[in-house]
Amino acid sequence: MRIYYLIILLVSFSSVFATEIDLSNKNLTYEGKKMSYFEDKNSSYNITKIKELNNKSFTKQEKEVFLKFFTDSTYWFKFDALNETNNKLKRYFVFDTPWIDTINIYIYDNQNRLTTYKLGTLLPFKERSMKINLLNQSHNFLNGKSTVYIQVKTRDPFIIPFSILSENNFYKKIMNMDLIVISTYSIVFAIFIFNILIFIIARYKPYFYYSLYLLSYLFMSLSYDSHTFKYIFYDYPNIQNWIQSITILFYLVFSLLFAKSFLELKDNFPKINNYTNYILIGHIGICILTSILGYKYTIFYASCITPLFSIYMLFLGVYSFIRGNKKAIFFTLATIFGCTGAFLTASIAASIIDYNWYMFKGVDIGTTIDSILFSIALAYRYTSLNLILESTKKEVTQLNKNLEKKVEERTKELDIQVKNKTVLLKELSHRIKNNLQIISALLYMDKDKMLNEKDKDILDENIKRIKSISILYESFLEIENPNKIELKKYIKEIVFEIKNSYSSLNILYDLEIHKILLNQNSLIPIGLVMNELILNSVKYAFKQTANPKISICFFKDDKNINFIYKDNGIGANIDKVESGFGFSLMKTLISFQLNGKINCKNNEGLEYNITLPKNSFLDEEILE
Repeated sequence: MRIYYLIILLVSFSSVFATEIDLSNKNLTYEGKKMSYFEDKNSSYNITKIKELNNKSFTKQEKEVFLKFFTDSTYWFKFDALNETNNKLKRYFVFDTPWIDTINIYIYDNQNRLTTYKLGTLLPFKERSMKINLLNQSHNFLNGKSTVYIQVKTRDPFIIPFSILSENNFYKKIMNMDLIVISTYSIVFAIFIFNILIFIIARYKPYFYYSLYLLSYLFMSLSYDSHTFKYIFYDYPNIQNWIQSITILFYLVFSLLFAKSFLELKDNFPKINNYTNYILIGHIGICILTSILGYKYTIFYASCITPLFSIYMLFLGVYSFIRGNKKAIFFTLATIFGCTGAFLTASIAASIIDYNWYMFKGVDIGTTIDSILFSIALAYRYTSLNLILESTKKEVTQLNKNLEKKVEERTKELDIQVKNKTVLLKELSHRIKNNLQIISALLYMDKDKMLNEKDKDILDENIKRIKSISILYESFLEIENPNKIELKKYIKEIVFEIKNSYSSLNILYDLEIHKILLNQNSLIPIGLVMNELILNSVKYAFKQTANPKISICFFKDDKNINFIYKDNGIGANIDKVESGFGFSLMKTLISFQLNGKINCKNNEGLEYNITLPKNSFLDEEILE
């Protein structure tokens, strides 16, 4: 009985150090514990030197997956493959990590014949046995025991999840992996399309940054899973290597930009926003520096900085929530999942925890979950803003109603005040007109008492001047707005009054007057000037003229109102005209009250050219 237990113990003890893989095993397992390894620190060994080493030079592997974070060493793995059948067995060497630079496989069959294979991401994609993203190589194992040496060297995290699978098991493995990967990509892509459409419709900036974040994640995941190698850069392995590091760095940039936008750091927390900007600038600077130094430094930086960015995003969410931004709760929850996934992946890459494919894909699974939660967060925030906007609209509508009511009440009050003022103004105008008529009547009475004809003429001229002013106040009574009197109508009334007084002369009046509005300041000066001009023509111009005619023209240009007065009389001595009282009166009215200029000349009669600035009238308001 003791011998029996001793045999069992020896068998069990020997199995611990076994480096033999049974090729008939149909399990989808990693073969790490059945392998031993040798570290070639200077990468100086070839297969001949490795084969000469005894078994003691190799170290028994304790874990299913060999892990080293980053290393410059080349590692040699050794195991025996046993085919107990009488037929050849086709098996696939499969490496789950798709980014290993160089893998050389050396197989010695039971007759010591050597077969070699080369694979890795430094070789074109077409050299793989099966055209998938996982590194793989098929081999037909002969009956008996074969010794396998695998040489591995890479600049990326040194993770070797290795298995030897039958074709059926290989397909099962691919299907299981693809189920997770395709589900992840489909969910993220659908969320991306949804959010970019919302941004196009709503023009809400966080949706734009979130769409960039999702798009950068898709590119990153497609590149480090080697899908870009399979479909785009299949003949350019060096470009593929750079793409898988650069996309990680871009993903980190867009994740922080989204965080800044969603949490409104610029408005809510300016200092934190500045620190975040410094982090982004520093990150971009380091990216440029590591790119110059080489791929090895770039991928090392990308691997180290990813979990730190996740921690910082989590800090931003927690800080915003604590400081009163309640909408940050969803952001924080989403970031926790993303951060957890990133730490799982980083912990496996750093050999902190044992390899598990699902945990190694933690960054993808975490990002998928946080993508869903981020979408919920955006929807919640957008809905909250819409509710606030609707509430604000209702408040504004109510304020507008109240304001309209107040404006309506105030308008009624102003209308009453205006009507009262208009009534008062018309009453005042009516009284002034009556008083002017009384003055005119009194002057007429005085005129009849005078014996000197020259005195009578002087008195008559003043009566006409008063009459012109009276016409102005009569116009006040006929319009709704006394500050807008039409020039043409006003001139016609003055002409009509003088024409009736001198009807025996049969003077033809030619009026060409644009529809110009007069303001209060220009009424009396214009009337008095017009009265002086016509009376001057009537008294002196037509003593020897058969068909007397007076032309009155008002027109405008860009800056001025031009007034041309002309009669076809006998003309006059200009010096004598300009020294007379009437011309002095007109010049005073035009220069000092209307800021204009007057010029007199003989032109087949006497002609006056008067230029008046537009503001002498009604603020340049011209009806034609």
